[in-house]
Amino acid sequence: MKKRVGIFIGDKFHARSLVESGTLNLLLEKYQVTVFTTSILKGNFLKYERQLDLVEININKKVLRLFRLHLKLGTARFYRKSKSFKFRIKRYVLGDYYPEKDIIAQLYWIIKTTLKALDVLIRFQVGKSVLYLMIQNNYLESVESILKPRTINKDDFDILLSWCSTSEPSALAPIVFGAKVSIPSMVVVDNWDNLCSKSIFPVEPNSLVCFGNQSARFARTIHDFQQTRIFPIGSARFEVYRDYICGRETIEGIDYLYAGSAIAIEDEEVLQFLQDYSLSRNLNKKFRYRRHPFPQGPKIHLEDLKKKYSTIEIEEINTLESLNQTKESLLSCKTLIAMPTTFFLEGIVCGIPTILLSLESRKIRTDSRAMINNLEHLSGIEELQGLEVARDFTQLSSLLDSTIEVSGNNSRELVSEFVNWPNDSFGKRLELAINETIELYQK
Repeated sequence: MKKRVGIFIGDKFHARSLVESGTLNLLLEKYQVTVFTTSILKGNFLKYERQLDLVEININKKVLRLFRLHLKLGTARFYRKSKSFKFRIKRYVLGDYYPEKDIIAQLYWIIKTTLKALDVLIRFQVGKSVLYLMIQNNYLESVESILKPRTINKDDFDILLSWCSTSEPSALAPIVFGAKVSIPSMVVVDNWDNLCSKSIFPVEPNSLVCFGNQSARFARTIHDFQQTRIFPIGSARFEVYRDYICGRETIEGIDYLYAGSAIAIEDEEVLQFLQDYSLSRNLNKKFRYRRHPFPQGPKIHLEDLKKKYSTIEIEEINTLESLNQTKESLLSCKTLIAMPTTFFLEGIVCGIPTILLSLESRKIRTDSRAMINNLEHLSGIEELQGLEVARDFTQLSSLLDSTIEVSGNNSRELVSEFVNWPNDSFGKRLELAINETIELYQK
């Protein structure tokens, strides 16, 4: 008889990862699967010909409000445990952009910054008090409401699993319900920077699946997971590159791909440099720009970019493109120029010569250099082979003039610190992790 697995998922980004990586198909072959999800995800991502038990969850505004409050207070409470927390608090207070030079704009910035600083001080005080624990308990109790009127009993499942990015309600649900009725819980972390900057887990799961050794360390040192069995087995999203990495697939395309910043305005400085560089050398090489799928700050319209940077091909990208579209974008270049996002890590795993930008912007405070210097998950990233770091445009120019050497897969051991890349697929290793968790819990 197949083991029974309940999967909670509340975000389209992670529903895409679960489905398009092929992991859900593998789980359906091995287990009797029930998916707890929202009505929107149920209709958009989980339409299967085969029988799939779907249970609708309701993540209402009250639960989300408590989640956001708990995260804000927790970030202040635990800010010493990760420099990413410190960076995010500073970013909230000071803002991403440097203020305008006129007096009115400066005065407005001072007032706004002062109010935000006071807000943070209140968060610090509340975070240290018993009120924080009361809010935390209220949040955990509210998580149970996402399943009402449905209940989960001890004999319903062998394991409850969440596929998540943060300590959102659907991520905590398996832990909360599992502890209540004695079913083991597993959290699958689908983001590289999740455990060091975007989550405060108030309860400990029985097991955790994460990117690599670095993430496992964050779970212990930041979230204080003492009893949790940790499986640093990689990322389902990276599975789309397996055929390419194993030599079963080849793609040829442009010379350079620039993968942009989450702060979109920083991209224009880079695009201007790339256009000037190309024109000054009369290059017969193509540059393409890939906008970040979730750009922050003022919107930059692609049509305007096409007119302004006519020598650069502007890639059309939806907010939530498919994993295969992401793969085709990455593998269509000979050299990757990237901001410090997960995308550049995908380039390293695929053995693509990569230039990581660490630039000081004239317009924004949270530029790529600030990100690299202050985000915990980027510590030590410069040691990866096949990666060159450009700290200014002169250095970037020199790197573009030269050839970046990539020594096959000999950086795999270093890469595993950040994302494990096993010979077996992510799905097969997840299956082993699920079975081990069930067995350990039954002893």
